[in-house]
Amino acid sequence: MGADIHAVVEVDYTSDHFVAPTGLAYLEWPRNTEFFKGLGAYDSASLVPQRGFPDRCSLMTARHYLVTICPDGTLSELNLADAIEKSEAEECLATGESHTVSFVESGTGGISNPDFSWPNWITFEEFETILDVFKSQEPDVRRQCEAVIAIMNEMRRQNLPVRLVYWFDV
Repeated sequence: MGADIHAVVEVDYTSDHFVAPTGLAYLEWPRNTEFFKGLGAYDSASLVPQRGFPDRCSLMTARHYLVTICPDGTLSELNLADAIEKSEAEECLATGESHTVSFVESGTGGISNPDFSWPNWITFEEFETILDVFKSQEPDVRRQCEAVIAIMNEMRRQNLPVRLVYWFDV
């Protein structure tokens, strides 16, 4: 048993403060416990600041991180992936298993998938630190990290703010 990581590279073309972030790439990394601990999974000593989920996220991030809330009693007939009934959603919010999320593109929000844990976001420099520590890890992890660095570096070259938003599916 382990955790899967989901991540989105986001850029903001409108400001330096991620008022209207845009998703550039969605990733799912191969499992690597030590790498994930470095990012803050398992409530471990993280190599990067733990900020939680950002105040605003891109539509791409929202599509992967949120669940659809259905009226009670309709879930089985709707046959939706990543959906929960309204009463379960209310319980997840009350217990802290989920939190509300706002995103800009649609002007609305939703709630996080209760199966996801340890959401966070990091800067380009913080992600470079992670890569330096884990550059000798298995090739699939290293290649994906290098691809993320390339995308983020191109945004920085254009003087655009860029970040990596990620969470774990346990």
